[in-house]
Amino acid sequence: MNRIRLLTNLPPLADLMLGFAGLTATPTRSHALHAQLRRLIIRLRGRQPRRFYSTREVARFFMVAPELARRAFGELQREGLLTRVRSSMTVITPQHKQPRATVRGVVGLPVWHNGYCSLSTWREFHVRLEDELRRRHYVADLIFFDKNAPNLPHFRETLLNHDLDYLVWYLPIGADAEVMLMLGDCGVTPIVVQEGAPFYPAAEYIIDWLPALAAALQDWRHSGVTALDVLTSWLMLIGSDKLMTGVGIPFRILDAEHFRPLERFEKYVRGMKPDPTKGVITLENLWNSQMITRFPMAFPELLRKRRVLIRDRIDLDPADTDGLTVDILSSNLPKLAARIADDIASGRLPEQGQPVILPATYRPQVPVKTCALFY
Repeated sequence: MNRIRLLTNLPPLADLMLGFAGLTATPTRSHALHAQLRRLIIRLRGRQPRRFYSTREVARFFMVAPELARRAFGELQREGLLTRVRSSMTVITPQHKQPRATVRGVVGLPVWHNGYCSLSTWREFHVRLEDELRRRHYVADLIFFDKNAPNLPHFRETLLNHDLDYLVWYLPIGADAEVMLMLGDCGVTPIVVQEGAPFYPAAEYIIDWLPALAAALQDWRHSGVTALDVLTSWLMLIGSDKLMTGVGIPFRILDAEHFRPLERFEKYVRGMKPDPTKGVITLENLWNSQMITRFPMAFPELLRKRRVLIRDRIDLDPADTDGLTVDILSSNLPKLAARIADDIASGRLPEQGQPVILPATYRPQVPVKTCALFY
């Protein structure tokens, strides 16, 4: 068998880096060194393996500590651009044949781990967006994180290490704005799906729940609903106070404190008598999911005793929902995912401060089987 020829001829770094004036500190010298070496490797890369500069040569030319150079080499090895040979030589990994489909870009999807595991809506949005992006020859890179991770410096570095072209963040929190600002400064286009007023330094898609809620309340009033329980305070957070008061149906808010300990929710449902003139609005999906997990039979019982309004999906096992219906405020996640993927592919993303408003729709008396768990 013929041995693969190793190319060893390398010009001095100074000849390849004409005009190099030093590393910038934005966002860090480590990231700047990694970016310089990555561009250099792509320039030198060919069909045959080629010897690369030593960490000592790199550290001396770029005027960095040897440890920083070794760390950059390690990251490039993990990316498949460099290969360590017998612990004594670093080789540029040769190019392979072209992929069957052209990749137009990499789209990062930061995903809150608990939300993805607990909520059908989170899973559905990210699964559908990945599918829509793939159809348009974009790679979706799911980046899972814990709740507090966006506030940590290493999370920002992690996102940069994914070499993203775009970032689509579903329902971020306010503290994540700083991360998006930093990514924008580094050439990544941030995109946000959220539920409030324009806020983020990004292309924003805002789900407007109020028109659908108004339609639901009018339908309930005309259908003879005379009293409402609003579970949790989510409605108040989207500015629906005047809407709720103006519809003319008396209501009370039972927030999370009302159901502590959690067993109070089960007692609340069991204490009801079936009454179609009374309604329950429960739009906080994470809270609903927690109650269903803790008391799996309480929610089906609630649906039998009251007219119930939810958002998008309810995380019930379809086997427990025969004959049950529920009213839904729908954000139409498949349509939302397709819209974002289309705008990325066509270059028609909204300008910062000029969000795309996506009104939710009201769907009455939907069979629960059709809006239960999305796996």
